[in-house]
Amino acid sequence: MCGGVTVLGTKCKHMSLPGILYCKKHRPHTNIDSSSDSVKRKLIDIMSTLEDAVPLEGSVPNEATS
Repeated sequence: MCGGVTVLGTKCKHMSLPGILYCKKHRPHTNIDSSSDSVKRKLIDIMSTLEDAVPLEGSVPNEATS
């Protein structure tokens, strides 16, 4: 059985993964933080590129102002 504890404080009833003391939900996630940071950085780069390239609706281009 899993060695994890639920949010209610009771023992988890799921079967543990082979070779690990915890089920899929309660296993330690060590690699997720580093991969999510790179995804967030890529998203920020893409969004800033799109904001520069595509004018927002209702915005007036600089050449049209007088």
